[in-house]
This record gives sequence, structure tokens and C-alpha cells, in this order.
Amino acid sequence: MEKQVFRRRLVGPCVPVVTFYDKELRLDLDRLRAHIRFLIEGGIREGSGFLLVGGAGGDFPLLTLEERKQVAAAAIEEAAGKVPVVVGAQDSNPQVTIGLANYAAQLGADAVQISPPYYFTPSDGDILRLFHTFSREIRTGIMLYNTPWEGKNIGLELLGELIELRNVVAVKWAAPTLHEYRMGLYLYSEKVAMINNMAMAVWAMMLGCTGFITHLANIWPEHEVETYNLIKEGRFPEALERQKRLWLPWYNFRVEMARRTAGESSVVKAALEMVGQPPAGPVRPPARELRPEEKEELREVLVRGGVTTLNG
Repeated sequence: MEKQVFRRRLVGPCVPVVTFYDKELRLDLDRLRAHIRFLIEGGIREGSGFLLVGGAGGDFPLLTLEERKQVAAAAIEEAAGKVPVVVGAQDSNPQVTIGLANYAAQLGADAVQISPPYYFTPSDGDILRLFHTFSREIRTGIMLYNTPWEGKNIGLELLGELIELRNVVAVKWAAPTLHEYRMGLYLYSEKVAMINNMAMAVWAMMLGCTGFITHLANIWPEHEVETYNLIKEGRFPEALERQKRLWLPWYNFRVEMARRTAGESSVVKAALEMVGQPPAGPVRPPARELRPEEKEELREVLVRGGVTTLNG
């Protein structure tokens, strides 16, 4: 598998697409399709962004296996080759991961996202053996997802071994310390697509990342594509100013909401309604809807950040 191809394709804003439900908390695939069209129309397309569907931002722990397959199928069909699609395939059962990954490959996914095992904390040897199995049995690219906040960090030595596997083509990269994060980019950014997941897109891309995770792109894709273009053009102060004005306050608000058990999608869905998108649907427990005072906090973040298309 040609890893340099993925370094050219998995670039710019990586959008963790939210999963939409109707009032009875059933999947609303029509609304998901409409949202993907909105993202593409906003500039998230080949060469200027890519989609991550069925990840944590898309509620994967709250979906059945069949629902995860339906989300992947709808998203890939709607994307229609206009934008690369990565499908979240991590699971506590390796056989579920392999089955879902190969289902996504059959649909035409560009890659699948897989993290180390969770709940039972694995050793480095456990992870290496498991990813050897994944590399052997999965028929598409793998975006390795490091999640040190879940109890296990992929250190630099293990990371180096994992990216040598045949179809590990990208790393969604975060680390417990800035030194380890920097060294990961220094050592490996020329080998695979490194995707920033440390809330520092401008600096990270200067150090070798090809793309960056941004939930904000769900509501304002143009803003994130424009920021990416500024970075590509070397206009770093302008890009950083945009990040400081909106992206960092938005990120801080999302972190605060997570502490209040509002989950990941609650903020995005509330913001989508504020910018005039069709109703985004409820959230599944244990996440909850934002309270009125929290929505007002969110509105202030968006207004201060320059969002001018707010309802109300």
C-alpha cells in the first residue's frame, strides 16, 4: 500500500461527522446525507479535507454494529468519491473491528480508524500482535488512533514499529507530553500522514502534520478550509489568529461540556441549529442536550468568533 498517497490525500480539516437521530433516537440517515452534502459544498473535499464517520464524535460506543454499518454505507455513498472517508472501526472485540473494517473497505472507504484495545489495558506486545493481525486481515488503509487519555499511550518506539506495518497509512496523533508529541512528528511525519489531535493545528502542521481534527468544521466548514489554506500559504500569524479567535474558545467550551457529561455531539448539534441547519436531532444517553444557559454560553463563543449566521 503506497503510504505517500495517503500523505497527499488525508490533508486539511478532518471532520468527525456527527451521527443524526430522529425523535425516537433512531438513525436519521437522510439528515446524515444532507450534512455530508453541506460539508462538501463548504469546501471539505479531496485536497482540502476529509471525513471521519462513526468515530467518537459520531457516537460509535452508542451505536449497534448494524447501525455503524448503516452510517458507513450512507456516508460513503453520499461522499461519492468527492472527499476521502475514514470509517471508525475500533471496538473492544478485535473480530468486530476486522469485520467492520472489511465491510467499510468493500463500500469503498479510504481508510479505517483503529485505536489500541480498551477496557482491558494492553501491553505494548499485545498491541503489536493485534495490529499485525489487523494489517494481515484488513483490506484497506488503517489510521492508527492514539488515545493516551483512555489509559494506554503508544510510545515512540512502539509507534515506529506500528507504522512499518503494510497498511498503517496514517496516525491520529496525540501524546501525553509536548516533547513526545514533537518527537513523533520529527521521527515519523515523512512516513505516514500524521493528523493533529492536540488542539494546535497551525504549529502541528508547521512540524509535519498533513491534517488536523476539527469538530468546528461541522458547523462552519469554510472557516476551517480557509485556515488550512492560510497554513499552506505560510501565512501562519493569520491562521493562528483565526484559531485563537474561534477554534480555541470552541474547543475549550467542548471540553467543559464533556466535564458536565454533555458528550461530544451535544455541542455540535446545538451549534448546527444555531447556524440555521435543519434540526440535528437529539443525543443518545449518557450524553444530554445542552441546558438553556449552556446554549447561551455557546452562542457567545460563536458570536465572538465571528459566526454571523446565527438564528435568533
